Amino acid sequence: MELDDTNSAEGLTLEGAEIQLDMEGEAGLAIAKKTLVGRILTDKALNRVAVKEILAQAWRLNEELKIFDMGPNVFLFYFYESKQVKMVLEDGPRYVMGHILSLQN
Repeated sequence: MELDDTNSAEGLTLEGAEIQLDMEGEAGLAIAKKTLVGRILTDKALNRVAVKEILAQAWRLNEELKIFDMGPNVFLFYFYESKQVKMVLEDGPRYVMGHILSLQN
């Protein structure tokens, strides 16, 4: 798993709370298919590093996942293959540290 502070990955750039995708041709569509945004539903700010480690371990994607911190309890997940996105959406987990994890692609 890569905890990313550079705010970029293969045509994906994060600036503040705004996500910019390089949408040229099929490359942009391919990036979108490998990206999820997740929000942990709680008013309490959770430990970002712990959340990232828990999810990477739960999804068994330690080396195949980039996690970007988008704000309090909001994360962008960039997977290396679109089938990993499908697996995460189908298999969960649905809770992190006792709080609901909401995912959208």
